[in-house]
Amino acid sequence: MFKKVYEKKFPSQSDATSYLDSTGWAYNGRRGLLSKYHLYEGCEMTIDGEIAEHLKLKLYPDGHIKLFVDFAINRTLSRNLPKRVWPSKDIYNYMKKLVSDYNQKLSVDYGKAYIIKEQWSEQKCSTFGAYRLHEAQSGIGTVEEKQPTKSFMSAKEAFNWAKEKSQRNFL
Repeated sequence: MFKKVYEKKFPSQSDATSYLDSTGWAYNGRRGLLSKYHLYEGCEMTIDGEIAEHLKLKLYPDGHIKLFVDFAINRTLSRNLPKRVWPSKDIYNYMKKLVSDYNQKLSVDYGKAYIIKEQWSEQKCSTFGAYRLHEAQSGIGTVEEKQPTKSFMSAKEAFNWAKEKSQRNFL
């Protein structure tokens, strides 16, 4: 059962749409018989990969939005718009597994010189950063740089770049 928990008025529908696109909402089409609106859905995930909240959002032509939360999952009383949502749990699991597989391959086959991490920024949505790894001063383990060496729009691009750089340094 979904209940309305938040409302906000954006200056225009295009401002609201660009905000929703940049935070990961999945567009589910135009709905409504008398009052037309655009429906968006998303879910917030916990750190262990479970759905924390299932959300629906209605966007009206004047830029007004209404946020609804599934009270069967979480009984949130008040909130703001989330800064990051996933279109579905399946997509979240797929992206986490893909990045994990790429990092495993970089570690085993290419000398553990880089690690790939998903980054989220409000301007660019999801990007993937290749972080350089260095040996720890104690000589045990590795330490990653705080800033990515390079950022990419897909995990595959980040993996290919890190693989190429690792091969040059590995030889």
